[in-house]
Amino acid sequence: YIQERDPQATMIVKNATGEEVQIQQLSPHSAQKTLGHFKGPGLSSRQAYQDIQNKSKRHAMFLQQSHLTPYETWTYYFSIYLPSIGFTLPNTAFRETELKEIDKQARRTIISKCGFNRNTKVEILEGPSELGGAGFGNLYTEQGPGMTNR
Repeated sequence: YIQERDPQATMIVKNATGEEVQIQQLSPHSAQKTLGHFKGPGLSSRQAYQDIQNKSKRHAMFLQQSHLTPYETWTYYFSIYLPSIGFTLPNTAFRETELKEIDKQARRTIISKCGFNRNTKVEILEGPSELGGAGFGNLYTEQGPGMTNR
């Protein structure tokens, strides 16, 4: 049964031993984090955006304070940064400008730590290494293929 108390509602259930346990009801209008994803019934993805942006900033701060070689930074980018940031992207629908804003600080740090000039054209940085590019991806292209595999 549901018992009203203050503005919050609680639910009382019996556990496996038969004891009554109170569970606080969560708002049906706010996103809840489940398996790293912020999902909710509303159409707003503000919480997911803030979570991913904070995660990206933490990666940037780590890289700024680290003494990684360019090769180690490159490895960090592909084995830790991209999987960490890109994990939840297929379940979101961010615009390209939003994803560039998320990636801005970390990308700037990663590019310079890998030995590239910070003014290098984006086309060179994101171009395939087989054609003389640096091979960096962008979050928008990371988001796209995952959305089609749902």
